[in-house]
Amino acid sequence: MPLFFFIYNMNNKEIKKLSFKHSYLKIEKEEVMEICKTSEKEIQLYIKKNYPDQYHTIIDLKNKTLENERKTENTSEKKKTNKDVKMLYRKIASKIHPDKNTNTNELFTRAAEAYSNNDIGDLLEIAAASDIKVDNLSEDTVNDLKENIKNNQELIEEAKKTTGWAWQYALSNEEKDSIVNHIFIAKEINK
Repeated sequence: MPLFFFIYNMNNKEIKKLSFKHSYLKIEKEEVMEICKTSEKEIQLYIKKNYPDQYHTIIDLKNKTLENERKTENTSEKKKTNKDVKMLYRKIASKIHPDKNTNTNELFTRAAEAYSNNDIGDLLEIAAASDIKVDNLSEDTVNDLKENIKNNQELIEEAKKTTGWAWQYALSNEEKDSIVNHIFIAKEINK
């Protein structure tokens, strides 16, 4: 059941509003990223079909970029777990742990992931869906939630500036060629 029906058990209106905003942005981010990912595959196929000589160069550059991103991810610091996150996760775990309720395995897995990522927004969603009352949260926790919302907004805006996002709106082959030329220029690939 959607979060909207469950979130009313939270006391603080600011937390409710931030939770709604977090949920909305999370869905929007998933949608935007899915569109961009699909478009990237279409761009690769278009380049493979129309620019076969440049196709392998593009793929090699993409693979190197992915390697560098993985190295960066592995070296990023883990943020210290907030006390409210820990408390909320424990409440959730005590209610929906698969040993106690076999129908909540997926929800519990999601809660464990949110806990490990220190994601108060997802934990608030899960708590609301599990009918767990959320008392007042510390100012630090509310600020963490606001920061998470800001980061999601920035990710969405950045994704909407990509060639993948532009590709979905390209109506003609001329527009698609223009996007591909932009890629070639940005990657310093001769046509």
